[in-house]
Amino acid sequence: MQGKNLMDNRDQERKEFDWIWSMNCPNKMKSLLWLTHHGRLSTSPYLNSIGLNIHPNCHTCGHPKKDVEHIFFNCPKAVEFWEAILDNNTTCHKLDKSSLTKDTMQEIWQSTGSKQYNSILPWNALLPQCFWAIWLQRNTNLFNKKKDSTSLANTMNQAIEYHLIIKTNSRPIRTQQTIHVKWEPTAVGRFKLNTDGAVKYTPSPGGLRGVIRNRNGDWKLGFMSKEPQVDPILAELRALKQGLIMAIHHNLMPLDINSDSTEFIKYLTHNNHPYSNLTLECRSLMEKLGATVPTYIFREQNRVADKLSKEGLNCTSFGQLVFWIVPPMFAKKLGWADI
Repeated sequence: MQGKNLMDNRDQERKEFDWIWSMNCPNKMKSLLWLTHHGRLSTSPYLNSIGLNIHPNCHTCGHPKKDVEHIFFNCPKAVEFWEAILDNNTTCHKLDKSSLTKDTMQEIWQSTGSKQYNSILPWNALLPQCFWAIWLQRNTNLFNKKKDSTSLANTMNQAIEYHLIIKTNSRPIRTQQTIHVKWEPTAVGRFKLNTDGAVKYTPSPGGLRGVIRNRNGDWKLGFMSKEPQVDPILAELRALKQGLIMAIHHNLMPLDINSDSTEFIKYLTHNNHPYSNLTLECRSLMEKLGATVPTYIFREQNRVADKLSKEGLNCTSFGQLVFWIVPPMFAKKLGWADI
């Protein structure tokens, strides 16, 4: 029950401060405002409350209480900065200087919304930059023992730059669409060979598998085998070679070939690799069958061959080919789903 109450409190707090986390500004500025509202900003009163001995007076004006309200709104340097900001407002959407307090920040943010400050900047892009500039200048003055004013020009330039970058790089949210794919029938009068090779790690024993079907998806032949010490490419090549030999022996031609491995397909079109002899054999067999280079398909379109290869890993002996004239029970359901 306590855990549920804790989660409810967190959800409530998250909703309460959505206005901060949805701001059009860098995360560091959002964090600054969040800490400000939670009373956790590293001001003198807070640091003294956790046991640190910090001088309470304002470094700039000597005010005895250097809290959030004073730093951001009441210090003469802050007042000077806000007056400059308000004086340069060129639209009809004005802010009242007297309304700028810690407790009215959310109200001000919600009232200004995306209203324009000038021809380029909306208020919601400028205000977070203002608070960050005041805080940054306060720290710079404190550590360097200076009393410089917060720069209006720098603040405006940084706000405009960030706003324009975000605006330029913004893209419409892409909605995800699920596309259901399955085994694709071949042309009339042709057969299709789907092969696959499964390896748990490289090198290790691997499962070879393949299945030949006609245009209607009817099972013609299938095979699987377990090979010792192969890598994924070698397993794919050996599966293809076995499938091609099987197609020739049973006169299942002309033949189309599918694979879900792009790397394997690249190997078939190049000679400079360790398996050049094997790829040459495969090309010769493909020529006899009137087959072209295998076409890439998604794994979901190769489910039957994929299932056969994984079953091949469970074989107890190496190099023993298992043939099926009819689909085995573990592959039958997948075969029907493809049609």
